[in-house]
Amino acid sequence: MANIVIMPKQGLQMTEGLITKWLKNVGDTVKEGEPLFEMETDKLTITIDSSFTGTLLKIIRGEGEEVPITEPIALIGNPGDSTSGFTAPARAEEKKEEAPAPSVPATLPAKDMRPAVSAPARAPGGRIFITPRAKMRCAERGITDYSKIPGTGGDGLIIERDVLAYREPEKVTARASDRITVRADVGAAERYVKSAAEGGLDFDFGALIAKASASAAKKYPDFDGIAIKTLCNTDVEGYFPALPADSDALLSGGGIYSDGDRRLTVLSVVFDGEKVEAADAAAFLSRLKSLLENPLLMMAI
Repeated sequence: MANIVIMPKQGLQMTEGLITKWLKNVGDTVKEGEPLFEMETDKLTITIDSSFTGTLLKIIRGEGEEVPITEPIALIGNPGDSTSGFTAPARAEEKKEEAPAPSVPATLPAKDMRPAVSAPARAPGGRIFITPRAKMRCAERGITDYSKIPGTGGDGLIIERDVLAYREPEKVTARASDRITVRADVGAAERYVKSAAEGGLDFDFGALIAKASASAAKKYPDFDGIAIKTLCNTDVEGYFPALPADSDALLSGGGIYSDGDRRLTVLSVVFDGEKVEAADAAAFLSRLKSLLENPLLMMAI
């Protein structure tokens, strides 16, 4: 005769538990004391061990179902033992009808009651179901929009492990800005960098742009310490990143490319027009261009 596995009581206040994962499939051999399923209460997540040895004959209550304590959830016994007469109560089906996805009839074989590995699609504007523990994890992480979390429980129910696996998309940190761009002939600058490297200096074109920027800022102090982003070691003609939220201005430089006999790069300053004057940005960029086209001028500053 098959042994009945019930929803165990874990704590004085517990009245029901949520089955989050079955660790055995129907037909698997189970030993007494071996982990059988995972459950979640409003306070903790627990792995429940089997109280019997035998074969898992039937899963009565599937993953994502909330089950009252002492109610049958599975049958363990010998192959051929009768499992008739054990089905999920009708009220469990009534709960499922509230979910956006259709419920699985309780009379299907237990094997078919197990949900797919991927999260069920949630209908736009549909109701969102989330367990108390999952909601607690959301609060800890500052997540307020549950609709973005794929739920892997029954009918898309969001459980604790879904929240732990969820990563919020990075927030956009750019803001409205103005931009000024110039093209500079950097053939002399390339020869300057090459000469420095041959002389044993650890110096590249990015370092030269930083040095030229610092030199230009001596005349235009509003740009002292300006943030710099470059792709100077690539063949990209222009690089135009957005203005970060914590900066008033950003200098960028693209790769170095050939135009006939000339070696060119595109320099750009993006800035907050409410805090930086466009004329000052243009003057700073023009000065930077002159220094890169005539790098020996930096030696005289």
